[in-house]
Amino acid sequence: MRNRAFSLIELSVVILIIGILLAGVTQSSRLIVQFRLKTAQTLTQSSPVASIRDLVMWFEASSTASIAEAETGGGLAVSTWYDINPQSVTKYNVTASGTKRPLYSENIINGAPALKFDGINDSLILSPEYTLNIAQTSIVVFKPATATENGMLLSTTSNNFGNYQTIRYQGNIPSISTWNGVNYSPAITASANAQIIVFVQNGTAAQFFSNGTALTAGTVINDAYKFGQIGELDVDDQNPFEGYIAEIMIFDRALKAEERKAIEAYLGKKYGIAVS
Repeated sequence: MRNRAFSLIELSVVILIIGILLAGVTQSSRLIVQFRLKTAQTLTQSSPVASIRDLVMWFEASSTASIAEAETGGGLAVSTWYDINPQSVTKYNVTASGTKRPLYSENIINGAPALKFDGINDSLILSPEYTLNIAQTSIVVFKPATATENGMLLSTTSNNFGNYQTIRYQGNIPSISTWNGVNYSPAITASANAQIIVFVQNGTAAQFFSNGTALTAGTVINDAYKFGQIGELDVDDQNPFEGYIAEIMIFDRALKAEERKAIEAYLGKKYGIAVS
């Protein structure tokens, strides 16, 4: 009986030690997540974005002003992604409700959080839509669920496709596309890795950049680009995107090469993406 009692005591001590160790590991993991989040926040605050003129809207997932604190736990549904553009008092916040809300996801791209889109009907809506100038720049940091994912990153809420641009990732082609009835779709390397996509259009040409590399230029798209949605095409849940979107910037002019490169360098450092 004495040996049995001793064994039970030993077992209890072992269980207690294991519990303490597991608690320590859990706490350490949480501290790492918090450290990575703080790093992303610091890089955002010191980025060149705020000083580059004609910024219309800026969405990113790490800043305390981006998403309501009550929705920033891992796996929680996000109802509003707040525009953090410091250049304007007018904010173009995007919203979702019910099952269309993407999920806040921690430690996704180089430790930074991102919003997870389910590839079914998740999307965030801007109302009313914003009409960009013909000269424009759109920047998206995203991570598709698979290399062959095919879904909308930025689009309109209207189904009048002939008069609107959309920006989509088409890993099954593979390409990154702008569409206004005539698709401009330069070749891109299909990958499930996180990517920085920049679309720049001036008075003479439209061009995509993939992680800093210029893709084949296309003709200027003269139709109005009415941005109104993140994550799918129009209100009928067409071409939903599956994967993560971490950051979006939209400028109402074509950025100069040095401005674009400065932003790509910031994003590359923040998200651990090699930029050429």
